[in-house]
Amino acid sequence: MFKFIHTGDIHLGSKFKNSHFGGEIGSIRRREIWETFEKLIDKVKSENIEVLLIAGDLFENDSFTFKDFFRLKGLFERILSTKVVIISGNHDIVSNRSFYTTEKWPDNVIIIGENGLENIYFEDLNLNIYGFGWDKLTIKNTNLLSQIKIKENSTNILILHGDETEDYLNLNINEIKSLNFDYVALGHIHKPKFIYDNIAYCGSLEPLDISETGERGYIEGTIGDENTFKFIPFAKRKYIKKKIDISAEMNYFDVINLVKNDSENCNLDFLILEINGIRAKDFEINIIKEYLQREYFYVEIIDNTILDFDLRELKNKYENTLIQYYIDSFTEEELKEELFRKSLYIGLSTLLEGIE
Repeated sequence: MFKFIHTGDIHLGSKFKNSHFGGEIGSIRRREIWETFEKLIDKVKSENIEVLLIAGDLFENDSFTFKDFFRLKGLFERILSTKVVIISGNHDIVSNRSFYTTEKWPDNVIIIGENGLENIYFEDLNLNIYGFGWDKLTIKNTNLLSQIKIKENSTNILILHGDETEDYLNLNINEIKSLNFDYVALGHIHKPKFIYDNIAYCGSLEPLDISETGERGYIEGTIGDENTFKFIPFAKRKYIKKKIDISAEMNYFDVINLVKNDSENCNLDFLILEINGIRAKDFEINIIKEYLQREYFYVEIIDNTILDFDLRELKNKYENTLIQYYIDSFTEEELKEELFRKSLYIGLSTLLEGIE
């Protein structure tokens, strides 16, 4: 029996070039990705994990420096009794300038798939690991699965970085399943997902943009008399998207309480809040953001609200104009219903914008 951890899509050194974040937030997140990876190495060491599988995109080629490599090498040297098996992904491709080829890695680190599909056998664990690494930014169908012949009477694990789309290996999951690996460690998709009990995307170790909502972490596995594989939430922060509906009768604290109603550890979370409904005339969305920034690490608000109107004041001000006629086209009974009120207010906003 042995235990392993499956991780990937860590993106050490990321500058968040294609991310929503930059500046100070980007710098904080770069540091926190390192912190979380170091915490994972601590776990590998303290729990005597025999195998650490890294399914591509360990770092970002464009922004990973020699100082970063020195730091990473030191981390792997802390777990010399652990077999660290790495494949390259589309962000840390192997080339003649890659750290995978130019630098000496610790003896416990094995980089496989640099020359196409490769495998390595660990006799002490009777474990055979197959992997395929990236040497270019996109890789179309390689027919690599047809090259695999698993080793009988041993444990067999496959590590791949890609998905079912044409430019990213065009993986056929059913074909992978038919190969009867004991476990298939997948990378590239940042959301953790078990496709089958023993075929899984570990997801990114930390969320890397506001679209990556939900838990992030790694997969822990045990292979022996009984195989078990489970996802372990591990990220420091979480990206949360919420939608709320407000009414013109609500004040700031009503809205704040509505947002915080089901939140835990919100000071660590990124909040993307979509506000719908009708807001009071003097209600300012920026005030809501100020309050929430005291509670959350980062707040972004998508304002879909409609401003409430004093209909009597407008009718007096714009007597005998299209605005008065438009307001009068709605009955009092209709205006008791939110749908009709929204329709009226949207129309009024357009008409008044034209006047002003």
